[in-house]
Amino acid sequence: MADSGFDIDLDQIHSAAPTFHRESVALERATQKLKHSLAGLGSPWGDDEQGAKFEDVYSPHLHAIENVAHALTKGLASIHGAMKDMAGNHEEADHSSASGFQGNHGGGR
Repeated sequence: MADSGFDIDLDQIHSAAPTFHRESVALERATQKLKHSLAGLGSPWGDDEQGAKFEDVYSPHLHAIENVAHALTKGLASIHGAMKDMAGNHEEADHSSASGFQGNHGGGR
């Protein structure tokens, strides 16, 4: 496919894909550690008026961070799967094309 200006380096795809899996696992672990650590703190701001005001601001941001971290984890895992699928599909297409040429190699004229 190099003549079309488009080339795929399957070795690079195969070597890069696991990085996305490792990073998704690492992010998931870090997110769980953060959640556990923060939950272990309880409500150190207290239950007075100022504490309630702090909690009103803090809690939505905490939940937003947790949701974003979860989405990023899923996104990294999805990229890993997509890269594996892309490489596999490309290899399959190359093998299929090559076998088609081999089947037509000897005849027809």
